[in-house]
Amino acid sequence: LEVGADDYVPKTFSTRELLARLRAVLRRSRMNQALPPASESVVVNDLRVDVESRTATLAGEPLTLTPIEFDMLLSLARAAGRVK
Repeated sequence: LEVGADDYVPKTFSTRELLARLRAVLRRSRMNQALPPASESVVVNDLRVDVESRTATLAGEPLTLTPIEFDMLLSLARAAGRVK
């Protein structure tokens, strides 16, 4: 944290806590870049995340995700290129 990290997550963590931390980082970063509207798809390389239908595909193949997994994937996809 002293050398520039935003947060630290210990090895045993809940997915809800991780998702909440990801959202907090995204909120802080929104000041610098606008996020795509919720009605659009987010595309990162071969990954496509459709926000409206809450579906995701990788190289054209549908992914089976729980609601929390989908939210985490969407958060990470929206932050592509900004997550370090």
